[in-house]
Amino acid sequence: MEGWHVAKVKPQKETSLISFLHLWGVEVFFPKVIQPSRTRARMQPLFPSYFFCHLDSESSIWPVVRWAPGMSYFLNHDGEAGCVPDSVVEYLQQRVSQWNRIGPSLVLKPGDGVVVLSGPFSGLEGVFQRYTSGRERCRILLEALARLGTVELSQQDVKGICPTSEASQMGSTIVSPLSG
Repeated sequence: MEGWHVAKVKPQKETSLISFLHLWGVEVFFPKVIQPSRTRARMQPLFPSYFFCHLDSESSIWPVVRWAPGMSYFLNHDGEAGCVPDSVVEYLQQRVSQWNRIGPSLVLKPGDGVVVLSGPFSGLEGVFQRYTSGRERCRILLEALARLGTVELSQQDVKGICPTSEASQMGSTIVSPLSG
């Protein structure tokens, strides 16, 4: 099946694996965002040890990619290579680009009601819980791909809709991927 596949990569092997895959003509999206710190801002993976590969799982290069040095595995559904919709990858590409242009702005508080303004989750309402770490973003990515209820979005894609007390009574949860 041709499309965007999610690859789990061995720790600290992302750069060398991406170089290897580019030699084979595989398009890779490894989202990185600017993370502020006390001393200086630096680029960090949005989903540490995970990236997206665009290829056909039935092509002749699939085994080369699957067993490439540094590759752990591809996420799958019922034993078959699963694909992420193009719209999700395009959305992540746009959000990462925008985040890196605008930079962080931590203004939401736990319990704030939010509504998604754009992207594939446009119109959904939820409650902001907290800013998350890279490891937690990976967990949320996996849950979202498994079609569970937690979603992770950029702060620019949500806006407050009701006071904190009303928001805490809402059922769904949305958290921002842009942690501090």
